Amino acid sequence: MSAPRLAAIAFEHIEAELAAFPIASETSFRLGTSALYQLVSQKDVLWRAAEREIVGALPSLPLDEASLIRDNRRR
Repeated sequence: MSAPRLAAIAFEHIEAELAAFPIASETSFRLGTSALYQLVSQKDVLWRAAEREIVGALPSLPLDEASLIRDNRRR
């Protein structure tokens, strides 16, 4: 896990962005998918798109933290 992030963006906002991505992103419409699965393979195009778009838009969000949020949503 990375060091604590210094961000003005609330954790809940990030969690909401990741939760909404499968139903609100252009990629999900193109693929016809509606879930960011916990077991991610190299072929998981939707999760890779979320990595690019969300992590790219929120530079203070480390990729491992985004993965942890995604994985905790499945519990």
